[in-house]
Amino acid sequence: MATPRPSVDFQLIEDHILPRVNNPGRYIGGELNRIVKDWDRAEVRLALCFPDVYEIGMSYTVGFGILYKLVNALDFALAERVYAPWTDMEARLREHGQPIYSLESRHALSEFQVVGFTLQYEMHYTNILTMLDLAGIPQRAEERGEEDPFVIVGGPCAYNCEAAADFFDCVLAGDGERALPRFLQLVRETRGLPRLERLKIFAKEENVYVPQFYRSTWGEDDNGLQRFLGMERTQPEAREKVMPALIDDLDPANYPDEPLVPIIEATFTRLSVEVMRGCSRGCRFCHAGMVYRPVRQRKPEDVLAQARKSLEKTGFKEVSLLSLSTGDYEPLAEFLDTALDEFTASDTAISFPSLRTEMFTPRMAQAASSMRTSGMTFAPEAGTERLRAIINKGNTDEDLYAAVRTAFEYGWRSIKLYFMIGLPFETDDDVRGIVDTANTVVRIGRQFGKVKVKAAVSPHSPKANTPFQWFGQPTIEEFHHKVAVLRAHRREKEVHLDWRDPEVSFVEDALGRGDRRISRVIQRAWQLGARFDAWTSEFNYDLWVKAFADCGLTMAEFTRERAEDEVLPWEHTSGHLSKRWLLKSWHQAKLEVWKPDCRESNCTACGACTPAMVKKVVGSLTPIGERSDERLKARDNVVKRSRELPTARHTLRITYRKEGVARFVGHLDLLEHMTRALGIVKAPVAWTQGFSPRMRLNFGPPLPLGWVGSNEVLDIELAEPWTDVERLFAHMPEGLVLGSWSFSENKLPTVAGRFGRQQLGLVSNSPGELERHLEELQGLESYIVPRERKGRRTDVDLRPFYLGHSRLDPADPASCGASLLVDLAIVEGRSARPEELLGGPDSALLPERVVRLEQFLDRDGQWIRPLEECS
Repeated sequence: MATPRPSVDFQLIEDHILPRVNNPGRYIGGELNRIVKDWDRAEVRLALCFPDVYEIGMSYTVGFGILYKLVNALDFALAERVYAPWTDMEARLREHGQPIYSLESRHALSEFQVVGFTLQYEMHYTNILTMLDLAGIPQRAEERGEEDPFVIVGGPCAYNCEAAADFFDCVLAGDGERALPRFLQLVRETRGLPRLERLKIFAKEENVYVPQFYRSTWGEDDNGLQRFLGMERTQPEAREKVMPALIDDLDPANYPDEPLVPIIEATFTRLSVEVMRGCSRGCRFCHAGMVYRPVRQRKPEDVLAQARKSLEKTGFKEVSLLSLSTGDYEPLAEFLDTALDEFTASDTAISFPSLRTEMFTPRMAQAASSMRTSGMTFAPEAGTERLRAIINKGNTDEDLYAAVRTAFEYGWRSIKLYFMIGLPFETDDDVRGIVDTANTVVRIGRQFGKVKVKAAVSPHSPKANTPFQWFGQPTIEEFHHKVAVLRAHRREKEVHLDWRDPEVSFVEDALGRGDRRISRVIQRAWQLGARFDAWTSEFNYDLWVKAFADCGLTMAEFTRERAEDEVLPWEHTSGHLSKRWLLKSWHQAKLEVWKPDCRESNCTACGACTPAMVKKVVGSLTPIGERSDERLKARDNVVKRSRELPTARHTLRITYRKEGVARFVGHLDLLEHMTRALGIVKAPVAWTQGFSPRMRLNFGPPLPLGWVGSNEVLDIELAEPWTDVERLFAHMPEGLVLGSWSFSENKLPTVAGRFGRQQLGLVSNSPGELERHLEELQGLESYIVPRERKGRRTDVDLRPFYLGHSRLDPADPASCGASLLVDLAIVEGRSARPEELLGGPDSALLPERVVRLEQFLDRDGQWIRPLEECS
């Protein structure tokens, strides 16, 4: 009999959990453009799970967004999102017996038939275990029963997830557009069959790997050590080699043109548009560049059409052109010809990921120049040309210096350079070359003014399915020596060195090139408390050392050099790439041989392309040295944003409610939502002047996080008359509801800083005790409480702020459930806080919820509501 699982009590979560965790907006959903389908009508329900916090997950919008759209477009299926809860949220959910839940319908994760994780990074594995445990789903696939969901994974780490394979029912590597809809159709067709029979049917698919149907075989080497001999299939349905799904063309219909808008600020809150998938540069360290082959480009008109519509539906003001090497996107100049005029005129910026130095052109610099305040990033990867030839990077020192000179010419004064240490055949001279390179960049920059250069250095972690998969990672002691060389080498004062702890890369390598034995280590680390290992603040190396030791293993067993004739644990899921080709590239690295991109020369027989694709790919890219100056140089006729921005002539004053989950959206996020919504409806808003103009929006005093607001106020200064307020609020997140509004032909004085009184409603299960306390307060001449501001403690008398209180009827909709009204003065923008009046943050008298019911302006000694000023 199945163990009963708790259902989600979201009211309990909203009232008792979210007010007591950091960043509660992570857990509320309600985003603009979310898709909420009928739960009961869906035959197959998929949870799209990202094993990191919301802010990180909502930055991976391209792949996640494609699957979110495609699955929800199926008439028989739905897809909803789940992100990993931070440690405080995990603890609160466990304390209250609540499961992890989806954001769209807030159903428990265990209620979905399919739970799908994206594997972006090996250090996410322990978070996957947390999410499964919070859902009441057995962590190991072999322990799951008929009532449990199928746990599936995809993403870059799916090409070798052997270290965590015991946790997954199915692995879908390759292009999700092809693999996932087919898999969900199989889930639908096999309903009613026993779980084992369904897995056998799944395993027949070319792109589906069922780890339970494979068993590792072992033997001893000449030194008496256990060595992996290969995988033995335990079911006839299992394939000898599982191939990743591959699509020939990037169909524009698969891309979302109404992407999700994060409810709180994400790590990257912008419109990300994929221009190209795959890379044929052949950088020998790059896992993504190997497994995402072959190169497939989108038509520039398709990219532009998606960007246009998505901008209209989101209000974003930045478009990031995504690929592994956007400078290699052959139609880039053609795309920029149109996009520069269109986007610059609408004050929309174009940005690029970190760039290859030899591909950065004046045209790209011009396109990205509106983003120059955030700095420009280049990835030389190694400090010397010799080492760059070994890793097949191929760019020269002069390529980098020409690129940064162009960046400085176009206004950038902050440059970030990405490097790695611990690469194969690296010497101390190569490490010192990192500092030498950064020093030279500083000297070039001084010709243009004051500059900053940051050299971000990461220890190299060899990846499976790359030519460096045979390389033995340096020891931690060797990494620390390299860091010491970096620190000791003299650098210019403008150079800032930043390096990542090598211990993280050591664990990452063990997980990335590990075999099935590692799953016990991951589970043991999780039991010891490992969470969010990708976060420097949370990573605990000693904990991982203990986990390996508890399982009778060491990390060195997995980070060691591999013999060229050794069977590797991931060969049965290694995809289209030829092992012979990878080995040949490894030999070329030893000889310091750089090989050109097959798109600029000849096919190298890597095995990624079908015969038809070879014809498309080989020779398709014009070598950079042969590209026309007209295609690369900046244009003189780009439309520039006018300095004569519209000025304020009118005021639109709005009152609105901030209720439900929206009370966990902070004020700055609210401002961004309103700014984007005004852009979507094309309201004629007035702008500030200067270098960084902004819409003229004036909100009332910010609501403390977690408070409800029933009559919040916003002034929008307009250049022309406009009152389409209902349409404006149709583009706001859940819980932000239009109240009333009034248009003034004249510009009104802003409400900001002018309120003199507010009325708060207290929602409490003990209103009588609250009232008695407030009556005692009313009889006092003074009520001194300590306040701390900027590290200094002062005593404040709150009695002058307290104007009185009265009873409310909680059943009256106007009271928003409050049973007591507290009247408070506002003096120079300051007032008393309920927790101060009621005995401090730990007082038993604290209300369940606080509602700001009203705010009043002083007009000639009379208290008026904000809209009354418009009459």
